[in-house]
Amino acid sequence: MEFIVITGPTFFDAESKIAKALESFDGIELRLDMFRSYTKAELEEIVARCQEKGKKVIFTLRSQKGGGAFSKSYAQLEEKIFEISLLSPTYLDVESSLSADLFQNLSHAKVIASFHDFEKTPIRLEEILTLMQKKNAYGYKLCTTALDESDAFRMLSLVHKKSKEGMNLIGLCMGEKGKVTREDGLKVGNYLNYRILSSRDKVAGGLIFA
Repeated sequence: MEFIVITGPTFFDAESKIAKALESFDGIELRLDMFRSYTKAELEEIVARCQEKGKKVIFTLRSQKGGGAFSKSYAQLEEKIFEISLLSPTYLDVESSLSADLFQNLSHAKVIASFHDFEKTPIRLEEILTLMQKKNAYGYKLCTTALDESDAFRMLSLVHKKSKEGMNLIGLCMGEKGKVTREDGLKVGNYLNYRILSSRDKVAGGLIFA
């Protein structure tokens, strides 16, 4: 699946990209941590539009430590994630470091537990994936920084292996050296891929334009 990342800053500003994405791609990821504001009604309308068109939507609220823009406490982050989960998006991207209680309470959407490393691609990727395991997680997103091409190919190898085992895994590398994971990831079993329609939505190095 191909998803378009949309960062706002408001739904009015993002409308043309949302419309194009819902016509031509499998779904959208709304990086709500980067929106200046949003209302429950706006989120409900987006969920309804996606459902009407047979498309999917990911709601993502990411902390600053996790590479996002949500600047309040983790308790407030978890409260907000629970609130938006009640609107029944297709998926919720939730940092794997958040509490087990939060994961267990997210019953209105498919939960993707995510991990980001903005400095490197660790050697023991499979061990990290094991540590990310959460009750109630539908899938996993492992996103690291490729310092050379071998990092990207190690990530693709892990994706291939885990997809064969039946895991819903998104394995991507940030940076120029990691672009192959975005260009070829779906071929080896990546559960989904992310693209952008404008430079404003470039939330990670290596993201490619649709």
